[in-house]
Amino acid sequence: MKIQRPKILRRLLTVSMNAISPWRKGDMGDMPVIRHSGPKQREREKTGGGCLSSGPSLNSSSRQPSWQGRPMILPVPRLSPLNRPFSPVVSEEEHINTFYIARVPEDVYLFLKLSPLNRPFSPVVSEEEHINTFYIARVPEDVYLFLKDYLQVIHHRTYKQAEKQNSLLNQLTITSRLEAEKGIQNIFHLINIMSNAPKDLLKVKLSWLQCHFTWAPQKENIDLDDMKQRLEDSIQAGVKYKARSHNQLAFVNCLQGNYEKAIQNLQEAERFLRENHEDEFEKRSIITYGNYAWVYYHMGQLTEAQSYLDKLEEICKQFPDGSQYAAKIPEVYGEKGWALLTTAAQYYEEAMECFKKALEEDPDNFHWNVGYATVLSRLEGFSGAREVWGPVKSVKQWRRVLELDPNDSEAMVQLALKLHHSTQNKGVKLVEQALRTSPDDLYVLRYAAKFYRLRRDTEKTVELFKKGLEISPHSTFLHHQIGQCYRTKLKDLMKYQGGKDPRNPAFQQKAELINQCKYHFQKAIENRPLTSIKAHLDLAEIYSINEEYLKANEIYNHLLKLEGIRPENKQDICLQAGLFELNHKESESNAITHFLEGMKVNYDSPHQKRCRGNLEMISARRLRRNPRESKALGVFGFLHQLDGERCEAIKCFEKALEFDPDNKEYLCALCELRLSIEDNNDFPN
Repeated sequence: MKIQRPKILRRLLTVSMNAISPWRKGDMGDMPVIRHSGPKQREREKTGGGCLSSGPSLNSSSRQPSWQGRPMILPVPRLSPLNRPFSPVVSEEEHINTFYIARVPEDVYLFLKLSPLNRPFSPVVSEEEHINTFYIARVPEDVYLFLKDYLQVIHHRTYKQAEKQNSLLNQLTITSRLEAEKGIQNIFHLINIMSNAPKDLLKVKLSWLQCHFTWAPQKENIDLDDMKQRLEDSIQAGVKYKARSHNQLAFVNCLQGNYEKAIQNLQEAERFLRENHEDEFEKRSIITYGNYAWVYYHMGQLTEAQSYLDKLEEICKQFPDGSQYAAKIPEVYGEKGWALLTTAAQYYEEAMECFKKALEEDPDNFHWNVGYATVLSRLEGFSGAREVWGPVKSVKQWRRVLELDPNDSEAMVQLALKLHHSTQNKGVKLVEQALRTSPDDLYVLRYAAKFYRLRRDTEKTVELFKKGLEISPHSTFLHHQIGQCYRTKLKDLMKYQGGKDPRNPAFQQKAELINQCKYHFQKAIENRPLTSIKAHLDLAEIYSINEEYLKANEIYNHLLKLEGIRPENKQDICLQAGLFELNHKESESNAITHFLEGMKVNYDSPHQKRCRGNLEMISARRLRRNPRESKALGVFGFLHQLDGERCEAIKCFEKALEFDPDNKEYLCALCELRLSIEDNNDFPN
């Protein structure tokens, strides 16, 4: 039975048959040569080693010739970039008896050129003869003749019949047989590449789009379950900009393999845009159509994916500054800003730049002004930002938002939060006005509650957060905030309660507050392994207060093993784990280990400063008890090294090694310090 080959493969095999002919002097034709540069390679070729692939060579000592059954796939043949100048590296005589597999069309060549397996080489041909040509191998004449026959069998008959050419192999020498086997493997590898070429070529085009699949980090960098829950909560709560939420939810569902749900999300986004932005539908649909194309690509429906690329191409023709499938317009920059803003804190600065670009072209757009104000608010106090942010910028921007829409309740409470420390009365009036205007708006309730919490009005704060839970019962944010409110009441109670008598009303109240804290913190960490670090730490603290040390220890061990988390979160975990060891397990040694780990995270944050303070306190106390304490001396050596005080650090490490001579960490640190001082001719006496 004949195998149905893809169209691009049939075209490849057709041009391959036309391309096979040995190159001779005076007959260069269209067939340039692959050339692996270097004298050792040229010497191998003279001795019959050939140059079929860049992978390990097959020889009698490393692998026996065997091509029965499915052939082994070798690395992809090398390619040369377009418009590259070529310089001769070998003589013409060396190119006699060269075998060529294929000259492929330009679109296939461009795809292969983008392949990460692409490596440069230097063929002996002119630039004109070289453009858009794909090469397989350079082999001896007898191998060339065999492979030529073999390729004809593949082209005219079936793969199964091709495998019956064993007799042809037996006619070759052992060396040539190895070369022929490599050639067969490369042929099949080329066939595999060409079979997948349509899908891979489409993916290259998709990578040029402006949509969530090219903006946002992929699944390994975000907590998809948490993001999905937040997006569903916002849609359920009646968020104003539903198309934005549905687009991002489609992205999350697609990454989780829920393709049908992703298509439904995009249909909802498209419907919302048509109903509410009919006059600007084409501009606003660029992101949605891009997401459609990606989802259909992941579903394997390439024709549907291409249809959305065609739609995008027609839309983007209206914008001369854009590219074939993308447009540089405020709607694209603004939506990208919101997508990054709702993903993770490390993308806030990039989101800010997007909003700036959108506002450069459309300075009075309400949505982009809100986005810019929001990102400025979040960057304030965020130590990972390149600038030191203060409230002045965000206050000015939120006032700008209220100029554009004086009745926007969310802007009122956001501005009230920024004015809290300077003008509390003004803040209270703004919050009260916002609650009267939008009493059931989830975001207004959230930020109003935060405002009252800053005023230490715990009862009012809990009341507003619980009202928010009625609207969005699965909100992890609200559960975490309520848990923190109960923890504040618990700590206030613990300052004044007396004894541990269960009959004491204060004891009973404490038990109730602990249960409330545990319940809400546990709800806050459900299905959130990466983005609920603070809630995990808060729950561990409550377990410690309630003397449930095993449960607290389990949480700290879990958090200490997490990878790919932000540096300030890693430092906070080390700090809290160290305090747990110090205060509840009374292990200064383990506490030092955790504090040191937090200090070694190269990131300036309040958590790092607290780790240092605890290290200095514990180490000084241990040295007062025992001046020969090597671990404490090592800590001070590390701190001096961190401060750039190399001479003081050397003295500490030398003294620590007197009492712990086999400590590899101290030895390495001392060696590094001595070498650095010797390089600067500054060695201490």
